[in-house]
Amino acid sequence: EVSMEEKKPELSSVNVFSFKTEAEMIVWIKFWEKHGDDYFKRFAPFGLVKITFNQVWNKKNVFKTSTYFEYESPEAFKKIQKEMETWRKDVNDDYKFLPIVDATRNIILQQFE
Repeated sequence: EVSMEEKKPELSSVNVFSFKTEAEMIVWIKFWEKHGDDYFKRFAPFGLVKITFNQVWNKKNVFKTSTYFEYESPEAFKKIQKEMETWRKDVNDDYKFLPIVDATRNIILQQFE
């Protein structure tokens, strides 16, 4: 069970996925609908604090999603990156396209809630 205690993240990551077609984007959305909860539960014990999964909607004929992650620390991020290879093999969903991924890693300087 994932604890709901408040954790202050030190690091965030944003990944933007660009797809050639709307159909490819929908497959990716279905993937996250199927596996997002499991992903969070699997990596929260390693220091994953938060995930949001988003679809870009304000651009015509642009097919993009994004994920926003918050981590307890840079060390937590590194641990999760190592464990992710195992998770990908366990999931083993076969999608036949490769989106363009633009990823940024950020040190959180201020957060307002």
